[in-house]
Amino acid sequence: MTIVVFDYSPFFEMMKRKGISQSQLIRRFNVSPALLSRMAKRRNMTLATMSCLMKTFGITDVRDFVRIRYVRI
Repeated sequence: MTIVVFDYSPFFEMMKRKGISQSQLIRRFNVSPALLSRMAKRRNMTLATMSCLMKTFGITDVRDFVRIRYVRI
């Protein structure tokens, strides 16, 4: 069996480079704390949410937002 693992570290690394904290994501960019929690736990999100975040932060390549790994169990 293979499972899909989402890794949002490219997004968090970009936010760190831009000097944007998680609290700023919540207050300034209206990103919900629940979404940040899901991302930290490597949970999935809808394509609409991903698209909105990418557009908000000027991300043009999905590889700059998320890594998707397939893990055999």
